[in-house]
Amino acid sequence: MLLNIRIVTSKTRQDQNKRVVFYALVIGLFLFSIKNKNN
Repeated sequence: MLLNIRIVTSKTRQDQNKRVVFYALVIGLFLFSIKNKNN
């Protein structure tokens, strides 16, 4: 049981990391486009 829980938590952690990277990329592109519009 403990091993299964550990695997699940590691999987969710990986998903959270992917989500964080995805949002960081989206925000980066958004800020980049705003900078280009101002110039």
